Amino acid sequence: MSGLLSRLSSRISGSEDDTTSSSNKAGDAHNRRREQVRRAQRTHRERRAKYLQGLEAEVAQLRSKDAKNIAELKRTKTINKRLRALLEANNIAIPPDLESIDPAIFVSTVEVLGAAGAPQKLQPTKSKAPRAPGVTADLTDPQVAIEFILALEEPCLPDHHNHIGEDGEVGHAMLLQSSILQYAPSTVPTGLGHQFSTGSSWDVPRAQLEDQLARLLNSSLKLNLKAEMTPVMCWHRIRERHEAKPMLQSQFQRLQSELVLQMVCYGFGAVIDEKPFDATLGKVLRAA
Repeated sequence: MSGLLSRLSSRISGSEDDTTSSSNKAGDAHNRRREQVRRAQRTHRERRAKYLQGLEAEVAQLRSKDAKNIAELKRTKTINKRLRALLEANNIAIPPDLESIDPAIFVSTVEVLGAAGAPQKLQPTKSKAPRAPGVTADLTDPQVAIEFILALEEPCLPDHHNHIGEDGEVGHAMLLQSSILQYAPSTVPTGLGHQFSTGSSWDVPRAQLEDQLARLLNSSLKLNLKAEMTPVMCWHRIRERHEAKPMLQSQFQRLQSELVLQMVCYGFGAVIDEKPFDATLGKVLRAA
């Protein structure tokens, strides 16, 4: 009888131990999840603080630059007016080629691709021209850079649609998209919500986009993202490595397509981990 009681006692004790062990494991898993959430929240706060600091510095620089540009524009207009008056006073006609400069050299036309309600992207219209597969990618062409960066920023475009005119924390002022969307005319027809109708297009000053590329790179480097890279940083890395070592256009297009799938938007811009970026770049080049 005593042996039976002993065995029952052992079983009950073992069952209690199992229950305690399971409870401890569940508690450990819960604590790990809480710690992961805390780390994610802390990272988000730190990134947001750096983002705001970067914006404040950029606003100060832009104000100073705008003041200089306005002064230079006034000076240029004054000189132009005086030169025209001088030519007219001496009966010298202005050459026709100076009076009919193609405005297309100063602007890029951007088009919305993708139907409203579906994933959309912005793309310069000239980039749709077919390219021979055997030619090399021109990594010195700002238009190529603009197309590449816009492609990698695609994951952030839905956030633009969802937060236009709202006062949420999400902001994308450090994206090339933002420079383009601010030029979108109010007459451009929209589809669902804030999305644009497919085929909508408008012109953007090319100098503005090229200048924005330099500002975006400078701002991205100041954020100290450690092992993450923004689209403009990806472009800079590719250009640094391959400007002297040509990359085929077909390789470049494949690289762009594969990187887009790995970009993630955390609410303040698109990023990719550095290791997957390097791995994708190496894989595409080896497959040539």
